[in-house]
Amino acid sequence: MLEIMLEVHKNDNVELKIECINDRAIRKTELIAYCEYYEFSQELYNAFKTFAKILYKNNLDKDD
Repeated sequence: MLEIMLEVHKNDNVELKIECINDRAIRKTELIAYCEYYEFSQELYNAFKTFAKILYKNNLDKDD
């Protein structure tokens, strides 16, 4: 199973430091990115919206 961990820290200038750790058995990948809070929240919203569309398209939005 793929496990990804995100750590998000906000500084006084409303900028975010995002640490992404992809912990696989074979190798561990770390990525550090910096962005503004609004930019991060907008991209997170877009990702969830796209995910919801994929679920709907594949009829996975039904409560079984």
